[in-house]
Amino acid sequence: MINAYIKPILIVSGIVTAAAVAAFFAPAAILSMYFEQVPTDPLSLAIVRHWGLMVFCIGALIVWAAYRPELRTPVLVLACLEKIALVIGIFALPLQARPEVTVVALTDATFTVLYLLYLAGL
Repeated sequence: MINAYIKPILIVSGIVTAAAVAAFFAPAAILSMYFEQVPTDPLSLAIVRHWGLMVFCIGALIVWAAYRPELRTPVLVLACLEKIALVIGIFALPLQARPEVTVVALTDATFTVLYLLYLAGL
């Protein structure tokens, strides 16, 4: 059933995921938007930049997989791992987060469920 809608799901979810590239260009601004405490040291900002670029690449792969069915399984497995790690990190770590972070986590959890349904053939 989800197979009929997987292409638009992948395009939309890939674009939403790729939006993390904003953290590459403005790491402090992105952190302050989502968290109450914002590190300003160069190492923390470099890690956030790297994370933003890495998640952007995963989003780009998701969009690419929308047009290349043979890539969907490995790309979606990778995307599920990234998204599950983010959701666990947000809900399990004692972060002082703003409500926007919960929206990000729930969005990624929803994408993960959709990807898993596709991978399960449902």
